[in-house]
Amino acid sequence: MSRYLQFDRAQIALRNLSERGCELSARDCKSLDAPFARYAHPEFGELEQSIRVARQQGRPVILMMGAHALKLGL
Repeated sequence: MSRYLQFDRAQIALRNLSERGCELSARDCKSLDAPFARYAHPEFGELEQSIRVARQQGRPVILMMGAHALKLGL
C-alpha cells in the first residue's frame, strides 16, 4: 500500500483525435531507430544529482514531460 493516493483514471475524458484539432501526424515523429544527439544542458548534471540524492533519502521523484519532447525523440 502506497502512502500516495492512486490516480483516478475514471476522471479522464477521452476524445477522438479528429475532435481535438491536432495537427500532428505520424510522419512528423522521429522513428524509434533514428540516430540522435545526446541531450546536453548546463543544468542537467545538477538535476541528475538532485534525483540521486532524493532517492537515496527515500524521497519520491516525479517526472512530468509533455508529448512534444517525446515527438522530438528526447
